[in-house]
Amino acid sequence: MSALVLDGKKLSAMLLDNFRLEIQRYLAKGLRAPTLCMILVGDHLPSKIYLARKQKAARYCGIIPFYEQLPASITQPELSSFLKEIQQKENLDGFILQLPLPAHLNSRQTLDQLLPEKDIDGLSIVNQGKLAIGAPDILPCTPAGVLKLIDLAYGLLRGEKNYLDIKENDLSGKSAVVIGRSTLVGKPTAQLLLARNATVTIAHSHTADLGKVLIDSDIIVAAAGSPRLIGANFIKAGAIAIDVGINKLSNGEIVGDVDYASVLHNAAAVSPVPGGVGPMTVAMLIANTLKLYKRKFSL
Repeated sequence: MSALVLDGKKLSAMLLDNFRLEIQRYLAKGLRAPTLCMILVGDHLPSKIYLARKQKAARYCGIIPFYEQLPASITQPELSSFLKEIQQKENLDGFILQLPLPAHLNSRQTLDQLLPEKDIDGLSIVNQGKLAIGAPDILPCTPAGVLKLIDLAYGLLRGEKNYLDIKENDLSGKSAVVIGRSTLVGKPTAQLLLARNATVTIAHSHTADLGKVLIDSDIIVAAAGSPRLIGANFIKAGAIAIDVGINKLSNGEIVGDVDYASVLHNAAAVSPVPGGVGPMTVAMLIANTLKLYKRKFSL
């Protein structure tokens, strides 16, 4: 029996349609449109592509995006001064500082300058700290998208049909492995799974016998950045595999960290690459922007 394919593109499109309608209602009441500032440092091509997708989604929903590209040669003090100044603008509801930054810049120091109330990526030390103590406010977008796909998987396996009616799942009794320990994906994903009562293991490049760790897991979130690392022999029948990896092979093919073709034959559900987590990350970014906008206007 073939695994369910978790269509992040479809779910994302449905969520964006709902956000669009909600924003139209606010505009009809005479409120201004939500605004979002996207900042890129340097000329990193994948980052440009990601930001273009985010801008397109924002415009579709009725959010006004502002794009700022800073030179790769910018110094840490110059970047700090720029961020301090631009975040004071009253009419901007949210900010994205696209990662990665050029190597000479300190990412942690830079992210910690983001005002928590405008940090729609949930990467400031305040928002990450709130998540760590179990009192989350703005969730990091990719981990939030991962949890949405896990909810979708369990909903579809129960026979539910309407994507937007699927509720959050209590994961009590479920074992989950997150492969990767980054502050962008691995650690916050583990925190979100813990908050749902899953028993969570974090695996990484120093984990001995990864296959042994994975084989009994109900949920696998692969964010290692290693193409087709996870094959069918690592996944038990009935498990759910969420693939965060995006890897470009020498022949130009884009693949995930999960060997999609082989896993389809024994997993219960699997997210594709592309078309799985990526679109959900964009949808969660828009959701966070709307959340901060509504908070500002007490909606």
